[in-house]
Amino acid sequence: MNTAETKTVSNSIEAKITAIEVAVNALSPLSEYPETLSVLNGMVESLQAQLTKLQSTKEYMIQFTEGGWNTLYALNDDEALKLAKAEYNSSQHTQVESVYLTSKNSIADAMRTFY
Repeated sequence: MNTAETKTVSNSIEAKITAIEVAVNALSPLSEYPETLSVLNGMVESLQAQLTKLQSTKEYMIQFTEGGWNTLYALNDDEALKLAKAEYNSSQHTQVESVYLTSKNSIADAMRTFY
């Protein structure tokens, strides 16, 4: 996800949280809706967890044009590429070809090159 997409999704989640919190505040004085309040509060917690995950750093794998790889942590694809180029493009042997979000499988597959 690039910077613009991250911001758009973050704004959307924050708007949903705000809307649900308005509904909770409107219903709170009315004790006849405890199940509804419980569901709405659960939705807010879930959305806040999504927002926290979205706004936290993630591990990215860097592929070099001459082969090889490394990892770094960044908030999104754009930042990962920028950081990778700043860190590695000064050497002809570590020119950054691409970056992508890692998974357990991608790290395990890359580590097999060492065995």
